[in-house]
Amino acid sequence: MNSERGWSPDQKLDALYSFLHELYPANWQVRFGSAPHMARLAQQKDVDEFVVNNGVFESIAGHTWTLAITADLIRDLFPGLRSALDWSVVRKLVLYHDVREVSQGDFSAFRQLSSTNGNKENEIKEWQRLTSILPQDVGNALFQLCESFEENVGEQTLEMRFVRFIDDLQAGNCVLKFGNDLSKYSEIANRISQKRVVLWAKKLADDLSNKGNLIAAEEVNFIMLYHARRFREAGINLELAGF
Repeated sequence: MNSERGWSPDQKLDALYSFLHELYPANWQVRFGSAPHMARLAQQKDVDEFVVNNGVFESIAGHTWTLAITADLIRDLFPGLRSALDWSVVRKLVLYHDVREVSQGDFSAFRQLSSTNGNKENEIKEWQRLTSILPQDVGNALFQLCESFEENVGEQTLEMRFVRFIDDLQAGNCVLKFGNDLSKYSEIANRISQKRVVLWAKKLADDLSNKGNLIAAEEVNFIMLYHARRFREAGINLELAGF
C-alpha cells in the first residue's frame, strides 16, 4: 500500500471522496438478518424492495458514521489539521451533534432557507430529555457541549468550526453521489453553500490563521477549493468569495 506521504492533496481528496461514496449503501444494509428472536426488525428483502420502489436514503445514524470516518481520514491525511485540533473534542461533537434529531428527524438545509428557527425548540427539548437519562454530570456536560455547538455560532472553538465545516462537506459529498439534475439547482445549491460550507470554511481558516496554524488554514482552503471544483464538475458553479 502506498504511503499517504507521497500523495498530493488532490489525490488524497480524490481518495477520500471515492471512499465515502463506497460507504453510503451501509444505510440500507440491515443487521440480524433471519434471526428468529429479532423478527420485529425489517429483513433485507423488505429494505431492498423499499429502495427499488422509493430510492436510496441516508439516515441520521448513517450520516454520523460517515462524518466520523470523514473526520478520522482528514486527521490522517492532513498533518496541519492533525496537530491543530483536539481530536477527542472533535470525536465527541461528531458523535453527538445530531442525536437530538433521532425522534424529530433532519430539518434539511433546503427547508432552512425559508425558516429561521426550523425545528429548534423541539430539538432542544428532545436533547434535554435524552441527556437527563444519563448521570447528571455526564448528561449536563454533553448538553452544554452540543448547545454551545448549535447556539453560540459567533463564539465557536476551532473544533466546533471544524465539525461544522466537515458536516456540510460530507453532506455535499452525498449530494455529489446521489443528487439529480444538479445544474438545474445551481442557484439553490449556491444559496445553501454560502450559508454553510463556504461560511464555515472561511471562519475556520481565519481562526486557524489568527492562532498561528497557517498550514492547517492552507489545508482548509485547499479542501474547500477542491470541494467547489467537484461541484463545478457536477454542474454547480459554487461561488467562493474570499478564497
